[in-house]
Amino acid sequence: MSDYLQIARAYLRGTTVVVWYVLFLLLLVASAFEGELAHNQATFGDVLSSKSYMAMFTYFNACLLGVLLGDNIAHPWASVMPHYRKKHLVVTSLIALLFLGMPMLSLALVGTSDIAPTSVAMIFLTCSAAGLWTLYHPIVGGVLALPFLIFVMASPSSSPALAAFLAGTTPISSTILIAISLITIAAFAWRLLTLNEDKLEYANARIWGDLLCGRRQITASSQSRSPPVSLLHRLTDERSMRTPMRWKER
Repeated sequence: MSDYLQIARAYLRGTTVVVWYVLFLLLLVASAFEGELAHNQATFGDVLSSKSYMAMFTYFNACLLGVLLGDNIAHPWASVMPHYRKKHLVVTSLIALLFLGMPMLSLALVGTSDIAPTSVAMIFLTCSAAGLWTLYHPIVGGVLALPFLIFVMASPSSSPALAAFLAGTTPISSTILIAISLITIAAFAWRLLTLNEDKLEYANARIWGDLLCGRRQITASSQSRSPPVSLLHRLTDERSMRTPMRWKER
């Protein structure tokens, strides 16, 4: 359990907390005053409705999670430490559910938003998938960012299909999009589990991680960083326990 808490601290601090707090306040304000904003065309209230703020809340937070995931996994010791990558994936999945999915679902259930819970789940998964890939892989991220931008700027009042979709009257479409999003997120997790120095994402993750964490000398500082001391001790202990067993087998 101490390993998971230590990993969680690496994601719940600094820029991540500030961005989450600001976006969450915008989401609350947009949900509370959506009616007033909708009547004021000068402030684009009809376009940037609650679904737009939900999408931006999830997308930009997912971008940061993707950068931090890559920054923590793009290291030589990630391939040596037992279950190191899997633990990071488990922790970030729980963070996404608790700090991104739950606030959005709560707004839908308490009645501050006119978006159906199934549509909220779709927005959460699709925007999470797009955000995770955006800064992790430039090509895939660029392709997935376009539907996000179109969805954010689309107006429900001028599109009956979108309004019906947000109201939850098209469950088949929501189910298909949710399935595609889960497959996309699973592909992202698989790329992290198999990440090595020969892949484009490895160098990209180091660059974005250095920029986000404020490390000036990108190459030198990244190469000189070492794994946490506690993890090194644990690795040494596990190797010492396994060595006698190997001699017995021989």
